[in-house]
Amino acid sequence: MKKYNSDNLIAITGTNGFVGSALSKELSLRKINHKKLQRKEEDNVTVIDSIGPNTQWAKALVGVDTVIHCAGFAHQNKINSQINFLLYDEINHKGTINLAKQAADQGVKRFIFISSIKVNGESSYEIPFTSKDEVNPKDPYSISKQKAEKGLKKIAKNGKMEIVIIRPPLIYGPGAKGNFKKLIKIINLGLPLPLKKIKNKRSFIFIDNLVDFIIECIYSPSASGKTLLISDDIVISTKDLIEKMAFHLNKKIFFFYCPKLLLTFALKMIGKKDLIRKLLGSLEIDNYSAYETIKWKPPYSFDEGIRKTITFEN
Repeated sequence: MKKYNSDNLIAITGTNGFVGSALSKELSLRKINHKKLQRKEEDNVTVIDSIGPNTQWAKALVGVDTVIHCAGFAHQNKINSQINFLLYDEINHKGTINLAKQAADQGVKRFIFISSIKVNGESSYEIPFTSKDEVNPKDPYSISKQKAEKGLKKIAKNGKMEIVIIRPPLIYGPGAKGNFKKLIKIINLGLPLPLKKIKNKRSFIFIDNLVDFIIECIYSPSASGKTLLISDDIVISTKDLIEKMAFHLNKKIFFFYCPKLLLTFALKMIGKKDLIRKLLGSLEIDNYSAYETIKWKPPYSFDEGIRKTITFEN
């Protein structure tokens, strides 16, 4: 195991969330000095009541060398899009900039922001996303993340604090919620799926790989000022992903052919337009630049990550 500078103090926001919790556990295992900042009261945490443009962070940041900002708002209110936009903007955009400004004033040396690949767009089509692409956020969540990135880059220009931006795709792993959990339920039902000829390309990242990458970004001089698109070292179709998951679940999965146009029409008719992109569309990341920037390779293969996820959920 690598040796790390134990004199540095790392502060992590959102340590009761999926990424923040996994990161804190790994830092503890590696004996890296850190403090947990979160809204939920627990032992050995610094409680922050809210994340917004008026949150006071000064006391929580005393002596901190690096901030890793994992906390944010990601739960959509489908009823009121205006409430969505305001909440995302207050927490993910203005809340992030407020934290970063106070961190810089407090003498924090590096600020690592966990953004999202959705800043690049919803679909990569035939060409993988890169950090040099024009941003193309489509919903309140990704717009708020992009605005936060823009604000952080402005703060970095004064030279007081280094900024590192990480844009991961869908994160999977033990305890992950959302699409991976839904897929496990579908596979367990044993229903035939109309995906036989689907050959899309999607990138994912295993939580333990993301955590390892974040830790490398704490110490890598080359990460400073970079926007890093990170994913596992495999790109996979929805059909192949389901087959791999079914294998680890010890389930047989049956696919049948349905023309893409017909499938798209059917999903629209039942009000599942969002599934069209997730099941049929491509979201591929060119991770070469991120790997090269900090000379990193994922410690876990995609197969290991899927196995660990499936084992935990079952």
